[in-house]
Amino acid sequence: MTGSDHKSTPPRATLSAPEPLREILTKFIRDEGLGVDLTRADGVVRILQPDDRLPCDATTLQVGGWITCAVAHDVADRLGIAPRHVGAMLNLLDIKARHCELGLFQ
Repeated sequence: MTGSDHKSTPPRATLSAPEPLREILTKFIRDEGLGVDLTRADGVVRILQPDDRLPCDATTLQVGGWITCAVAHDVADRLGIAPRHVGAMLNLLDIKARHCELGLFQ
């Protein structure tokens, strides 16, 4: 087999979080069986702990903030995980859904 015949495993997505959240997120990632690595450095998605309820985007989740369904799907794509896992993580981080595509949340 030549070097060009060898298929490499794609790199795992990384999620970065401040120290107070690392233990609970490590358990969540392990319990859910997610193919995501938790890191201290900038991951493809970062988790921050602001003092106010701020909007999230596809690269930054704000603990206690809010997110649209479309952005939550973008987060799932960036991390390579199912949207239901993102939903569970949002619940864990007290992030509320707004502008729901199903009209459930305003």
